[in-house]
Amino acid sequence: MRLSSLFSLPLAIAAVALLFFWEATGIPRALPPVNPSEAKMRIAIIGLDHDHVWGLLKDIAGEPDAELIAIADVHPQLVSKAKQ
Repeated sequence: MRLSSLFSLPLAIAAVALLFFWEATGIPRALPPVNPSEAKMRIAIIGLDHDHVWGLLKDIAGEPDAELIAIADVHPQLVSKAKQ
C-alpha cells in the first residue's frame, strides 16, 4: 500500500500546522505522570435520594485520600444539604 493512498496533502498540511501551533503555544502533549501513592481518589456522587449515600458522604469528608469532585441530583434541596 502506498503512503499517498493513506494521507491526502491537505490533511498532511493541517497536521503539520497543528504541530507547529501546539509547539508555539506551549500546550503540554500529555499530563505529567502521577505518583499513585500521592494521588487522591476523585469521587462523584449521582443521586442523593438513597439513605446510604449520606453515610458515604461523611466517610468521604473524613478520608484524606479522597476528594469529592461532583454531586448531581434533580432535587436542589438535597444538593444543598450535601454541600454542608
